[in-house]
Amino acid sequence: MKEKQVIAAGPLTMDYHEGTIRYIRWGDKEIIRMIFPAVRDHNWNTIEPSFLREEKETSDCSFQIRCSVEYIKGNIHFSANYTITGTRQATITFEMDGEAHSDFLKNRIGICLLHPLTECSGKLCTIIHPDNTEEQLSFPVQISPHQPFRNIASLKWPIDNDLYAELHFEGDIFETEDHRNWSDASYKTYSTPLDLPFPVLMKKGQKINQKIRLNFSRELQLSKEISSESRINFDRQHRTFPKLGMGSSGKKLTINEIALLRQLDIDHYRIEAYLGRPLWKSSLLQSIAEAKKLGWPVELVLFLPADLSMVMKQFAELIAPQAQQIRFVLLLPETGSTTDIHLFETACPILKQVLPNVAIGAGTNAYFAEVNRNRIDSAIPEFMSWSLNPQVHAFDNLSMVETFEAQKAMITSTKLIWPGKAVHLSPITLKPRFNPNATDKVSLPAQDEILQTTDKRQFTLFAAGWTIGTLSALTEAGADAATWFETCGDKGVIPEIPESTTCENVSPIFYLFRKITRFNAVYASGASVCNPRYFSALKLSNDKRVLITIANLTDQIQGVKLSGIEGQFTLTKLTEAKRRGESFQITTENLNFSGKRNEIFFSPFEIVFFEQN
Repeated sequence: MKEKQVIAAGPLTMDYHEGTIRYIRWGDKEIIRMIFPAVRDHNWNTIEPSFLREEKETSDCSFQIRCSVEYIKGNIHFSANYTITGTRQATITFEMDGEAHSDFLKNRIGICLLHPLTECSGKLCTIIHPDNTEEQLSFPVQISPHQPFRNIASLKWPIDNDLYAELHFEGDIFETEDHRNWSDASYKTYSTPLDLPFPVLMKKGQKINQKIRLNFSRELQLSKEISSESRINFDRQHRTFPKLGMGSSGKKLTINEIALLRQLDIDHYRIEAYLGRPLWKSSLLQSIAEAKKLGWPVELVLFLPADLSMVMKQFAELIAPQAQQIRFVLLLPETGSTTDIHLFETACPILKQVLPNVAIGAGTNAYFAEVNRNRIDSAIPEFMSWSLNPQVHAFDNLSMVETFEAQKAMITSTKLIWPGKAVHLSPITLKPRFNPNATDKVSLPAQDEILQTTDKRQFTLFAAGWTIGTLSALTEAGADAATWFETCGDKGVIPEIPESTTCENVSPIFYLFRKITRFNAVYASGASVCNPRYFSALKLSNDKRVLITIANLTDQIQGVKLSGIEGQFTLTKLTEAKRRGESFQITTENLNFSGKRNEIFFSPFEIVFFEQN
């Protein structure tokens, strides 16, 4: 993979990488998060391009980049030429000339633009429509369930005092959605409004031509350089650490897998039961028996059929002897995206008769967007729940790291929509588990489905570093419970372990959860990371000890200055394995911190646990 290149357009700087420009900056102000092309099939799957040609002409304050790409998957064959230009006058244009070479269905083809959260949230924006009428609207603070801006020809918003950024769109009708609904840390402006029918048939020979131009209301002056120093400050504010759960892999665990997983002090074990399917009783009892072997209470996710007349009574009789094992119950529909309130209000009284001390919640098995758009109007649910993953739209490490900012906004918005309700995230995974927005419900071949729901980074240090950042974000925002991954397998905290095999430190994620759950944290403290794209950090404490965890999220050596940490600490370092067959290696050392800023260097993707002596 090619390295990113820093390019400039007058006083603007940005990163270029394979047909995409990212982080358009004026000094320390981020103007645009990203401009990129997207080809989405009839199920909203992103088709990755193959690069045929790339030409660059760059100077210290201008550039022109031309590239030719091809998108081929299944019956889709589409090619495009992209021209990206930056001038000394701080004008940037992104042009697309594309053509279909086959007949295929698409939901979207065109240029997309991401607006950063911090610099845009709450700011007044002028929308100019194709008929030249204007509308004054604001970038939403609370996550907007629907498009805040529609029918856009041009858009402008304030950057500094009397300075405005201006965007101009050609080739289609554009609109903006709140990308935080899917944990992306941005607002996205894209073409082809979603209220138009989709998918749409692209005919062979059909062309798509689009253009986006960024300019400013007056000449930009050179701005001061951005400090590249990384700092982490730990505050003294005590926050409640969320209850940590784990999902079932759906397979029977081996004796060795159970022995290894019992090393984790997990708060709850997610078990799913589809009450409208045959054999649900025996399957549920087997899963509860497995939870008992693990020594974990149960988070029970019940998928309710439309007819509850018999099944709830059967369930109540079955679960009554297991009542002491149940920690939470989440009620979801077998069909539909969010909890059906009629079914919920019918089932809840029956459940409370046999599970009087168990919290019963509502929500979705899919994304926050579903509960935000289909708001459950009932006082009965004791918690709201949705699933979380960082790869609904983008798949690179940097995009995954950016989601920390959006995760906090999702929890904050939930607390505003449903005040007084607990917030659960269940489950949290690296990849989507299914496609809730597919227009073609025909199942993929088994192998393709495995490839789409598993991630080769599952057992890497990066995955553990992303987990640390997510734990920190959920703690800061006030989540009450979070259910993670699966027990074993390609989506688990450990790989599958045959009966004849014994092992200990099988993955960085397993090591992380063992360290954290055994610590018995009473409180978590905030960690202010000045460069959250480089580092994630979490500080836990109880009456006797402190545990600080810091991860380098990059593939480069990074230095960071720490403040708010003082005393003698034992450092346990997880680094990339040097010997074949190892997933990572562990070393320890002792260090004394004075309370002043202490600089420590991290190797690529290194994770360090600081335990106070």
